[in-house]
Amino acid sequence: MKIFVCEDSLEGIFTGVYDAWAAAGPHTEKRLITGDTWNMELFAEYVTVLPDAKKAEKVIRTLKSRLGYEAYEQLCYAAMSDAIDKADAIYHTIVTAFSMRDSKRVFQNMHDPAVMRCFALGRTVGGEATHHLEFIRFCELENGVLFARCTPKNRITLVLAEHFSDRFPSENFIILNATHHEAVLHAAGEHTYILCDSEALLQEQPGAYSETEELFQDLWKDYFEAMTIEDRRNEKLQRQLFPKRYWKDSVELKDKA
Repeated sequence: MKIFVCEDSLEGIFTGVYDAWAAAGPHTEKRLITGDTWNMELFAEYVTVLPDAKKAEKVIRTLKSRLGYEAYEQLCYAAMSDAIDKADAIYHTIVTAFSMRDSKRVFQNMHDPAVMRCFALGRTVGGEATHHLEFIRFCELENGVLFARCTPKNRITLVLAEHFSDRFPSENFIILNATHHEAVLHAAGEHTYILCDSEALLQEQPGAYSETEELFQDLWKDYFEAMTIEDRRNEKLQRQLFPKRYWKDSVELKDKA
């Protein structure tokens, strides 16, 4: 067995796909893993894969051409998962797709274990991303920058970045992913954003709230409490619609988290 150890990023995984495909031997004797949370196996050859933008770009072009954009997007969502087997599932899904007469129908091939796993990972990531697009809260700092903090289970930072860059193109904003220690920085009027390490933001607050922000937070809390109908209070349903793990990053419920 030849095991390719990739960086836990889209570029790293697609570079691993490129190197694994180019390596000698059948695909059944190759595996991809990410990060450093794995145990060494006996009689296995380990190959360290360094991220390569050119290799990753070749894989991306091929996937979009052969599989179509929807299937490519599904693979990207799977790559954002925190599951330890995601890279291998992605690789063997691609292998299955290229063996089919119509590669664009790969995610209809649910009897294949890799395809089924990749689909499940992508669906989980997509669901969490949708929740964060609904629940994420921005606050205005004293310098006018909008700031949001989130703690997702999966690495959905890029999904949030693309959505809010399109939604707030004229705003300076920061989205901090505290779970994965990364942040999105967006400058007003720009169509692009920067994804960077967030250790500095985790160590200290990015800045004090503006006076307007503190006022509106107080108003929102008062409104939230005033609209509560005690006879209809249903905390179990509330947790189903607004899971408790999101509370610490919300204005109205962080004191109860």
